[in-house]
Amino acid sequence: MLSHKLGTALIATLITISFNSCQALNCATGPAGANPTACATQCFVQIDNAGTVTRGCLPTGTTCTAPNCLQCNSDNCNTNLVCKTCAATDVACSTTNGNSVGSLICSAATQQCLNQLNSDGTVTRGCGEPCATTEAATCSGCATDNCNAVFYPADRLQCYQCDSTNCNTVAASSLLACPSYQADQKCYTIGTNDATM
Repeated sequence: MLSHKLGTALIATLITISFNSCQALNCATGPAGANPTACATQCFVQIDNAGTVTRGCLPTGTTCTAPNCLQCNSDNCNTNLVCKTCAATDVACSTTNGNSVGSLICSAATQQCLNQLNSDGTVTRGCGEPCATTEAATCSGCATDNCNAVFYPADRLQCYQCDSTNCNTVAASSLLACPSYQADQKCYTIGTNDATM
């Protein structure tokens, strides 16, 4: 009787192991972990030149390569965020909301999208570990794809910028954020005549 129970338990264990090894891999198909679906191949997350994020099952016979594509083979391994990334030396990083800069797949699922205010008033964007509470005034993190495409800091002054004859009307100038953040900044207009402003 004991050997019958032991045999039944052994068969049940083998069936369970066999069933689990045949199950498909779960891969995210929506934003950072949403809409998991069963895949027979590997998971992937990819960004194109426009910054569009695609997640899902890697088509059979296809490979993807870093830095624009990440493929992996464990459940929901393609949930890494995609974040806007640029260095402080890139003027667009500080003077725009970041939509025009490149995107990067974060290297770890624990990373967030960050905006960092540097000591010289410029901005750096990218992936990183969540901001410490002591960095609240100079670091902002968020947890959805490309969520760091915002003016940073939020109160960064935007001014109409132009020179010479391009300043005849406001419509002829560009509305841009100041390249270096200072809390007490002001916009200005200086002109000696209609051609020199």
